[in-house]
Amino acid sequence: MAYEHASLVDIQRWANVAAGTPLFQSLLVFDKYRESLLKPGDHQVQCHEAGGLNFTEYPLTATFAMNEDSLQLSLEHDTAKYDLAYIILLGNFVDHCLTRIIQSSADTTLTEAMQLPMPELETITTWSQGTTATYDPECTLLHDMFMRNLTTRADAVALESNGQQWTYAQVYCNARKIAHWLLSQDFTPGHPVALVFTRSPEYVFAVLAVLLAGGIYVPIDANVSTKRIGDILDDLD
Repeated sequence: MAYEHASLVDIQRWANVAAGTPLFQSLLVFDKYRESLLKPGDHQVQCHEAGGLNFTEYPLTATFAMNEDSLQLSLEHDTAKYDLAYIILLGNFVDHCLTRIIQSSADTTLTEAMQLPMPELETITTWSQGTTATYDPECTLLHDMFMRNLTTRADAVALESNGQQWTYAQVYCNARKIAHWLLSQDFTPGHPVALVFTRSPEYVFAVLAVLLAGGIYVPIDANVSTKRIGDILDDLD
């Protein structure tokens, strides 16, 4: 059977991962230690205390250590990316899943064994209920809702970025200029318009402009590869 190896550089390129961005964000390690060799016995050299400390470059490292009669999980994390509450929740979830697997019958599926604990399920159920909102059938589109606010509170702050503020009137003024330019370029309402922007006030102006002109905006991440952007544009044809 023919096969070939692929370098991590190629895999990173195929996955559209930007250069300089780590391909992996976590590491899963399985270790098996023979603790019996470290216990006091008939040896000339004896180990009274044993321990180890490992460091990895990954934000999250999960290490399973198989001892003679137990399985130990160690979670090492970057405190700048994960807080302690999340790590505790993750550890409890792994413990919950392993316990369910041990206690389940042979025909139990992995999906069934990995169901969330009841407290987490209750939390998600509470979140999904949401709050009651008033539905206005005449104001369902994003730009319609914006125009309503423009009519009723034009001087109110609609956008904030890096210490700067724009009122609804100012946002509309910027968006209207872009919309007029778009219509002057033989744009046909109902057609898609690709927007390649980073997160910025200009991106908000451009999105609103496309909607005001009757177009369909297609967001494109400026950080993805040129090939990926080309594939998206080809799909719009």
